[in-house]
Amino acid sequence: MTPEHKDKALAAVSFFDRLPAPRRAELAAKAEAAQLPAGFPLAERGVPATGLQVLVEGQVRLFLPPEESTIDIVGPGSLLGECALCDDARHPVSAQAISPVVILDLRAEDVWPVLLAETDATLALLGAISANLKGLLGRVNDIKLRTTAQRLAMFLVSLARQPSAVDRAANGPAEGIILTLPYGKKLIAERLAMTPESLSRSLARLGREGVRAVDRTTVRIDDLDALALFAGLLPEEENDDDALHRAQGYWR
Repeated sequence: MTPEHKDKALAAVSFFDRLPAPRRAELAAKAEAAQLPAGFPLAERGVPATGLQVLVEGQVRLFLPPEESTIDIVGPGSLLGECALCDDARHPVSAQAISPVVILDLRAEDVWPVLLAETDATLALLGAISANLKGLLGRVNDIKLRTTAQRLAMFLVSLARQPSAVDRAANGPAEGIILTLPYGKKLIAERLAMTPESLSRSLARLGREGVRAVDRTTVRIDDLDALALFAGLLPEEENDDDALHRAQGYWR
C-alpha cells in the first residue's frame, strides 16, 4: 500500500481526519499495512494492546470469550485498539476477521505525540469512545424494549440505508428492493441477541410486513417506510446514524 493510500485510509477515520495533513502523512508513513485472511485473530481479551488498528477493507467480529458472544461487527473506517492509549491497555474484547481484511497497524508510541500536540485529535478520540458507549447503551435499550422481529426489522432498515447492500431497486415502488445480507444468519442472530431459530421465526413474522427471503443471502422488502414503522423507529430516528448503525452493528 502506497503512502498516499495509507493517508487516505487514515483520513476516513474520525480520529485522524482532524489532523493537519502533514501530521497525518507522518503517521501514514509509520503505519504498517497487512492483508489477513478470514478467521485471523486480531485481538485477544485481557492481552495488553500495543497499538491501534485501522480497518481499511473487510469486516471484523468483536466478541467475548469463552462463549464467543458477538458484541459488534465493524467495517471499513473503524478504529480498533483504542485501549492501547489508556491506563489499562488491555483489550476488553477479542477480535477476529470474518472476511479477508486489510488493516493499518500504528504503534501507540507513534500516536501519543500526536495526541499531546493536537487538541482536536484528542477530542475526536474522546468523541469516538463516547459514541461507542452511547451505541452500546442504545443496543441494550433496543434489546429490552423491542421484540426480536422489531430488532430484525431495524437491522434490515439500517442495511437498506447502505447503498452497497442494495442489489437492485425495482422500476416501481410495488417491486420493492432486494438486499444482500452482509454476513451469515448465525452472526446476524448473535449480533441481534437472538438464536438462529428466533431469527428464522422473526423473518417469517416480517412476511406480514412485506419482507421475503429470496435465497440464503438476500431478502426483498416491499415497503421500507412501513418496515421502519413496524421496527418502532421514531421519525427522527429514521435519519439518525446512531440508531441505524447500532442496529446494523457498525460504529462510526
